[in-house]
Amino acid sequence: MHVMNRLPGLIQQYKSRLFPPKQFVADPLPGLSMVADHKPPVVSIVIAPGHFCERTWQCFESICACRDDTPCEVIFAHYPLDRHTYRQLTAVQGLKTVSIPKRTGLARALNQCARQAQGQFLVFLKSGVRVTPFWLTTLLNTFGREELAGLVGAKQVDSNQCLVWPALTTDVCLPAGLISPHEIPECSYAREVAACLGGCVAMTRDLFHAVGGFDAPYRGWAWLCADMCQRLRTQDKTVFFQPCSIVIGESNALDEGDQMDRRHFEQRWPGVDSEALRFKPWYEDKNSGSRNVLVIDTWMIHPDKDSGSYRMLKILQILKLMGWRVTFASGNLEYEEPYVSNLREFGIEVLYYPFVSMIEDYIQSRGRYFDVILLSRTGVASRLIDHVRNCCPKVRIIYDTVDLHFLREQRMAELEQSDDILTCAEYRKTEELTAARKADITLVVSEFEQQILAEIAPDVPVEILSNIHEVFGLQAPFSDRKGILFIGSYDHLPNVDAVEYYVNDILPGIRRRLPGVKTFLLGSRLRDEVRSLACDDVIVPGYVPDIAPYFNQCRVFVAPIRYGAGVKGKVNMSMSYGLPVVATRIAAEGMHLTHETDVLIGNDSAEFIDQVVRAYKNENLWLRLSKNGLANVDRYFSMQAATHALKRIL
Repeated sequence: MHVMNRLPGLIQQYKSRLFPPKQFVADPLPGLSMVADHKPPVVSIVIAPGHFCERTWQCFESICACRDDTPCEVIFAHYPLDRHTYRQLTAVQGLKTVSIPKRTGLARALNQCARQAQGQFLVFLKSGVRVTPFWLTTLLNTFGREELAGLVGAKQVDSNQCLVWPALTTDVCLPAGLISPHEIPECSYAREVAACLGGCVAMTRDLFHAVGGFDAPYRGWAWLCADMCQRLRTQDKTVFFQPCSIVIGESNALDEGDQMDRRHFEQRWPGVDSEALRFKPWYEDKNSGSRNVLVIDTWMIHPDKDSGSYRMLKILQILKLMGWRVTFASGNLEYEEPYVSNLREFGIEVLYYPFVSMIEDYIQSRGRYFDVILLSRTGVASRLIDHVRNCCPKVRIIYDTVDLHFLREQRMAELEQSDDILTCAEYRKTEELTAARKADITLVVSEFEQQILAEIAPDVPVEILSNIHEVFGLQAPFSDRKGILFIGSYDHLPNVDAVEYYVNDILPGIRRRLPGVKTFLLGSRLRDEVRSLACDDVIVPGYVPDIAPYFNQCRVFVAPIRYGAGVKGKVNMSMSYGLPVVATRIAAEGMHLTHETDVLIGNDSAEFIDQVVRAYKNENLWLRLSKNGLANVDRYFSMQAATHALKRIL
């Protein structure tokens, strides 16, 4: 599970220790330990020298409270101390202390500590700052994701959770307790910047020593960091701001320290002044050279809960990896964790209320700065496409259908013999075709749906951008597996119909031929009618944060979908784990699948039962389906395939 999933609970747990002032204690805190084990450190945390006081202990406490599994060491540089204070320091288990002469400058002190560091990464903390949950993990993850990252800096807030660095402010009235003042969207996503001047910066140890460490003449923290960032940029390294790593400290500014720092910096870097180093919102940065895309979906994406969200997450990630600067918003501008933080940590800006009151207002004020605006799903496109065209006539508009909704509703009407549903389907068809004709390009997920649009709207430019999946591979052999699996989001009615059809019409025949075999129904947003299907051999776990154990332990996946449209993410997902699939014709539609080669098709209950039994008992057949299913995902639905499609589209 992503570490950000635990963030809200842990922040609440440590809130009383991290934010409110506390009384200084004269004796060492009992049990305070800087190390969790005795493994060689991966990270060396270097705390800059300063006046030893209550805030020093709070810094130590926060590091201990927010410690994770990363092996690390903590090095504290201190000026000469009295005997009692020195005993306090030595009582802290695992803390390395470096005594420095009183007149030693900040740069020399930090360099001296760095020479004693053993970790692969050096993380420098300004004197007196405190850390928050997952501060270290998010910093390190950024190095893994950004190959050219030379330095990564954290966001710094004060004890009221207002921004210290970047120094942006907002006049928005914030609802008490719902969102923090520092969550301004423009400075809450990972991005490249000119300099990181907050109270926490990180580098690899090898790079730090390769550039000669900090420059000795600087005495103030901010100018010291600014100089290092400039030196790294001349070495073709990038400087990244990672706002999902947060530290707490009260002051930080470029005018901090004496004028000698400023003069030394300006002499060394002529033409680079404090304005050039200022954190700029992306729409003010005229030198970035990046292309900008705004993506608007109906709601906040939940990639762990539904296939459409999973596809959208992969689209956003691929756009970012292609070099686009990406902004995402849900139509209702909701702020929901951990999904917002997961996107921001990856470098995707997320818009939300109250910093943006209405998406229409944002399009009017900022829309012209984008090169492309992608409207996902019919509801969003119908609501916004005219507004986008009027406010941003030069912006390219892409309408992403996700699937043809009217096709799904037509099939539902046919199955249930409902004239009312058929009327709704006709209205939806008109709505979708209107949006498609107003867009510059329309996206569908399969050749099948592309052909449908070509027949009924030949004037509409249509491109295919299908589902996107990682290929996890086969993790367990046939003989080690047992059980049958289904997954789906149960606010999607075709999934509810599918499991009811399976339990009522298919499962009785399977019970007779495969006695004792259990079926597992996974999925989010569980409804009462699905819960009621549970019995001895039908297990209904519902939503689980980690689905891999089920896909790696079950023997057959079933997709008894009787109506729907688009490409079924559940089928892709199963095949990406090498788990053979038994599906209906509609479930396999548009996926380049062939019966007996990479899938088994059963269009009525009797056929479906036969195919499930065959896949469950025949190991040679099972292995063929597994191998070919993996190949199908890799060829048509991988990140690489989607990247090629997006390059063609954009």
